[in-house]
Amino acid sequence: MNVNYSTWSNLPGSLLLRIFQFLDNDADLCRVAQVCRNWHDVAEDPSLREYVTIDTGWHSLVEESLAALPKRCPKLATLDIKQVPDDCIQGLLASFVSNCPDLQELALGLIAPPLHDYTLCIISLSSLRSLCLDCALLSSEYSYEALSSINTLENVTFTAADSSQPYELMIGLQIFFMRCQSPLCRISLPDVAPLSNSEISQSLIQVIFDNYRSTLTHLFMWPVKTSARVLESLCRVQNLENVNIFEAKLSSLSNSQWTKLNDRIQQCRNISISQTSISSETLKRFSQQYTSITEFLCLSCEFEDDDCLVDFVSRFRDAAVAEVHLHYGITLKAMKRVVGQFKHPRSLSLSDIRMKDVSQLNEMASIFCNMEGLKSLHLALVNRADELEYSSYEITALEMELKNKLPKCDVVVEFDQI
Repeated sequence: MNVNYSTWSNLPGSLLLRIFQFLDNDADLCRVAQVCRNWHDVAEDPSLREYVTIDTGWHSLVEESLAALPKRCPKLATLDIKQVPDDCIQGLLASFVSNCPDLQELALGLIAPPLHDYTLCIISLSSLRSLCLDCALLSSEYSYEALSSINTLENVTFTAADSSQPYELMIGLQIFFMRCQSPLCRISLPDVAPLSNSEISQSLIQVIFDNYRSTLTHLFMWPVKTSARVLESLCRVQNLENVNIFEAKLSSLSNSQWTKLNDRIQQCRNISISQTSISSETLKRFSQQYTSITEFLCLSCEFEDDDCLVDFVSRFRDAAVAEVHLHYGITLKAMKRVVGQFKHPRSLSLSDIRMKDVSQLNEMASIFCNMEGLKSLHLALVNRADELEYSSYEITALEMELKNKLPKCDVVVEFDQI
């Protein structure tokens, strides 16, 4: 029998289902469900609501539709609430947790008002594996404690749109990580660094390292001074894949501390070393080669001389992603030697590049011409009134030449105003 598919209302349910999967949020599904009975039946398919985002689109719908949403999501796995009417968030969250047994990931933006303790207790009874929320939603130390009752979390992300009270923020985070019994693997903390050298920052990172030494694989947070105590805790973490060394006094480490640090670096994949002095004597304590490192960042470190810098970089030659940013600058000759240390780089970023004269721009372009595997290149040239100044035309010409030599690479060349 021939079926007429010339009108939208006659499209088969399987095709409509595929089309509806491209809709951004449930608010759009509610709209298409009002077109006809056929569209309504397809729009109510539970498979369309395994991932739900609630944002400003809901403000154009009646709150009754929003309240009924949890019951239409029996297979919901991921819920992202960006914005909802203020007076319904508490009941809405409780309803989602009660009606969606498969809920695994929950993300809460900067919604208002702060979450009630009852709501936090309801969330803590869930089987969430991933949680992301803004710290402004937690109004007290008890709120952090109530949230820490979840014992199934693997990933947790705290954000902070308002970082005006850093002490209160860190105290709350410390309470959470001291009490939380979940097997946390991935932890992301707010990108604020008000108290990098403070005791409370170092205490917080020690709590994290000590409590999750057997499960933690990734930790992302503001820079914390790598004191001897922090270093001891860091070296006890068994599976950490990213290591951050910040303002470390490497020259004062004992032989046993160096052994532990080298073992820790040998096992990780990403390393960031920043604001740390490295002399030729200190360099001798590093292992000759760290073959496991795939991402290498050297930020604002001080080296005894260019030979020391090049020798240090050579120990991470297997890194596919590399960034070298020295606040005192790097000459073209030294940069050429640094770049030549990496075997097969995919992404390179170098800043504070100093040159004697404009003619060296052509020499710079030749450094990268044989790097066929390079996918991303970022160069920042020092441009100061008391040194060589470049025109925008010269920088653009260099960028275009590099793009011609590396057609498959994303190239950016800019001024580095220091």
